[in-house]
Amino acid sequence: MARFTERTVTDPDLLEQELLKVRAQGYAWTVGEYDTGIATVAVPVFLGREPYGSLSLGGAEERFRGAPEDRLDALRQAAQALERR
Repeated sequence: MARFTERTVTDPDLLEQELLKVRAQGYAWTVGEYDTGIATVAVPVFLGREPYGSLSLGGAEERFRGAPEDRLDALRQAAQALERR
């Protein structure tokens, strides 16, 4: 697996653990894994009952103040609007 920054998860076992955590909490949250200093939160988009894609929001790490919670509701509402279409 390609490493983009020092925070990129490249160990398959660690990645599997991260994916299990994402599934359990219903969203993905990364800081600096692809671009240094960039935080990203993503939620799934479903087609029926099947995962179809994701909707994400990224920005400077300091704009997230260490957690994505204040953006999750809006992101989930946008994902649901896409699902209805």
